[in-house]
Amino acid sequence: MPEALKLVGAVHGSLTTGLNAQGVIKGQPTPDTAEDMVFAQTSCAEYKLADDESPSHGTQEWEADIYGRLGDQEVNLRLSLESEVKPGTYDVFNSSLPPGTAYAYLETATASYDSTAGGGTDTLRINADMHSGTIHVALSDRPSGGPEMRVSGQWRCA
Repeated sequence: MPEALKLVGAVHGSLTTGLNAQGVIKGQPTPDTAEDMVFAQTSCAEYKLADDESPSHGTQEWEADIYGRLGDQEVNLRLSLESEVKPGTYDVFNSSLPPGTAYAYLETATASYDSTAGGGTDTLRINADMHSGTIHVALSDRPSGGPEMRVSGQWRCA
């Protein structure tokens, strides 16, 4: 799957290919498959997270996982949105995101990076096909809150 993502910072380089393309996954990942989904495939997923108080209701989720290699390092970029998703441009915030905003997460074998607090310059664009778009986001090292890195460019998720 062709990608055109540029990573600048602690993890750097150009991610040009999404590996192990799986297409669109419908339905909520089960605990047994959720871990496998995080780090081994390029896919889109749409599902509803059940509400503990009312299981028939819940939060609509959309997710794109782009898995690939930068040199000898495996990386997984996860783009997530908690709302009824439609094509458009969304602000990217950290994991305590307000409804209707996006979240970005980058994982390697040795580190994890989260989107920062946003502020209007970090955006996720979802194209009309719902399987491609652009991303411009700053990420920071979760454990240390260390230096920022940036991810920008065009993504595809099958």
